[in-house]
Amino acid sequence: MKGFTHKDYLKIEQNPKAKKFLEEENKSYIEAYEKVKSEIDKKHDVIFKRILLNKKEVSKFIYKKFEIKIKAEKLELYNKEFIKRGGRILSADVIYKLKNRKVFFLIEHQTKNYYHMSFRILNYEVEIMRTCSGSKKEEKKQ
Repeated sequence: MKGFTHKDYLKIEQNPKAKKFLEEENKSYIEAYEKVKSEIDKKHDVIFKRILLNKKEVSKFIYKKFEIKIKAEKLELYNKEFIKRGGRILSADVIYKLKNRKVFFLIEHQTKNYYHMSFRILNYEVEIMRTCSGSKKEEKKQ
């Protein structure tokens, strides 16, 4: 059985119809792959968000990562959406707050590498500080 050789590739490169066909086939394979990968990522995100909405699981997570014991009933969900200037909405995965304290746990889950994650986290932190400052006059100025 003869395999596909470099000569075969060069013949295709010189034939515009064959080259176009292979480019279209390659494009359709890439699109199919991206669609499947996107669906897997969405399911993965949904699973993590369900887990992160369970206070007991978050309490265990905080203990395992930081060795801080917090009872689940001491955690309360905090608003995770912030309206920025210009009307843009900034939305974190989940934010918990300790009841009656200004201690926050921001949990952001990523399925892909995002190289500017530190800036995104900084934005969330600034918005959390702004919203918990209690200054309505400051919010109106912006």
